[in-house]
Amino acid sequence: MIQAPIIISGPTGSGKSELAHRIAGHFAGEIVNADSVQLYAEHDIGAAMPKSTYREQLPYHLFGTLSGAMPCDVQSYVHAACGILEDVQSRGVMPVLVGGSTLYLEGLLAGISRLPASKPELRKELEREEVEELHKRLETLDPERAEALHPNDRIRIIRALEVCLVSGKSYSELCKQEARIQHCRNATVIVPVWSRSDLYRRIEKRSQRMVANGIIEEARYLFGCYGSQWQCQTALGYKQVFERLISRHSVSEEAHREIVREISQATRRYAKRQMTYWRNAPQKFEWNISPSIEEHRQEQVQILAEDSGIRGAAGERRKGFHVWRWSSDELIEALEKRWNSSQIGAKDSGALEAEGHVVWFVHAGALEL
Repeated sequence: MIQAPIIISGPTGSGKSELAHRIAGHFAGEIVNADSVQLYAEHDIGAAMPKSTYREQLPYHLFGTLSGAMPCDVQSYVHAACGILEDVQSRGVMPVLVGGSTLYLEGLLAGISRLPASKPELRKELEREEVEELHKRLETLDPERAEALHPNDRIRIIRALEVCLVSGKSYSELCKQEARIQHCRNATVIVPVWSRSDLYRRIEKRSQRMVANGIIEEARYLFGCYGSQWQCQTALGYKQVFERLISRHSVSEEAHREIVREISQATRRYAKRQMTYWRNAPQKFEWNISPSIEEHRQEQVQILAEDSGIRGAAGERRKGFHVWRWSSDELIEALEKRWNSSQIGAKDSGALEAEGHVVWFVHAGALEL
């Protein structure tokens, strides 16, 4: 059982990699990837791989370890990640997971049911269909699961359909029959939060940087290497390039601008889904949230509005997130207390046993990400 890992997650473009490196550097820790695209080698630009200078300073695990034609489902990822986490912790070192792939993180935090393994041929067949048609099929095969998923949650819809078609039973039925296998406890999940307007500006700059750095050429190269077996051709960024430009030999300046616009738009939608996940998952899985209701009126807690940079007073009801307005030093101090408690608990009958996972929403601007 993995004890008290630190996890940095949240929306694309929020500064997760920077924050993870900063925390791991302070604690002399090691970083473990939780991003589905960063698992693949040669995907440096589209995956926004961590800086090479970062990877020279600290041990980084599960980055660029797979061939572009090799599939990786949740069970495979969790198995690989747990092996690394156990090794890191056995050496008395702090593991810091970083990534926005909520399917992978949910597998670690909530456990995974013993569901049928993915079949590459079936998955490719399903991936050729539009998400609307996939959702309609799921409504027929498993109405309960279809209602629980957002109609645009393509990854989870495909996985539910796979389970239905392979097993002959509904995904919902199998999940009720099979208890989840727990892999870790007492994790601290840090979600850096920006106002929507600030996050969207960061996403726009990120999209411009990707195109300027060569994502179009990278996508063309990867498709040339792997063809229809390329696992990331529907990933954010690569999908927009692949659909519009993969067959062309030259790209105009106008086409570059259009690609930036499409990547930025798709990334904004994805970031919104990621934040929706972290807003809802704690209640679904009975994880703790910090700031809690009791903490809302503390001096360091504020409302960060979703749709503007306007900040509200502590405890004020407004659409947005209650967040900790911590500096980097204050966040490190809070983590030290949590980490030290977990080590005491591991030696003394599990002092944190009843506490469980906690999700910290933290003001990204105050951290200077």
